[in-house]
Amino acid sequence: MSIKVSIIMPAYNCLSTLGISVNSVLNQFFENWELLIVDDCSDENIESYLKKNYNDCRIKYYKTVSRTGPGAARNIGLKYATGDYVAFLDADDLWDVNKLKKQVDFMSQNSVGICFSDYRIIDSVGKIKKKNIGVPVRVSYKDLLCSNVMGCLTVVLDKKKNKPIEFQTNIKHEDYALWLKLLKNNSYAYAVTDVLASYRVTSGSFSSNKLEVAKYQWRIYREVEKISFSKSVYYFLYYLFKGFMKRL
Repeated sequence: MSIKVSIIMPAYNCLSTLGISVNSVLNQFFENWELLIVDDCSDENIESYLKKNYNDCRIKYYKTVSRTGPGAARNIGLKYATGDYVAFLDADDLWDVNKLKKQVDFMSQNSVGICFSDYRIIDSVGKIKKKNIGVPVRVSYKDLLCSNVMGCLTVVLDKKKNKPIEFQTNIKHEDYALWLKLLKNNSYAYAVTDVLASYRVTSGSFSSNKLEVAKYQWRIYREVEKISFSKSVYYFLYYLFKGFMKRL
């Protein structure tokens, strides 16, 4: 029986990029997937757009009853996911055509429970800003405390080997918090060290605000992971150093 992948896509006022993201899923070499699009009470009519432009039973639409944020929207997708593996793609990012095939093959052949990959950074119009955000071949829980190298758009999880898979809804960096939680029960997460996805950064996005990102990094150390103050300082300084080196 072939492996099925559930792809979780939170969507909020994203019609300018949604089609590009959905098409990058439709173009995958690996075809045994379902795409669960969770509309987080957008002002735009996402449901109408999908019905007009796509006639594929693998694409499924859900809508939240109130604005929840991406973590809670992903949790709704996870609730209805029927795949053996789960993957994540935001409605402004996109995948290379070989993304799922490479990672599913790697995971199934090597009994890997958590997989991620290299990715590139693009701007609001799709122009490449950085060709390769390289990642290590594997990371442990302690490695990940120093720096979140696992881009959410690249992560694939084996559901049987990761229970429960659920995002926290009361904090930013909810993806990072989940990876940390899952790595407590997995020795390592392993990477396919090829560029397999494009992460879009715009001027107003959360990831573009370095001060806000750093603040939530600290909160995860202290409030989520409950790490001591002295160890949090150590990891935070290392995180700042890694960030500085990336910018160079």
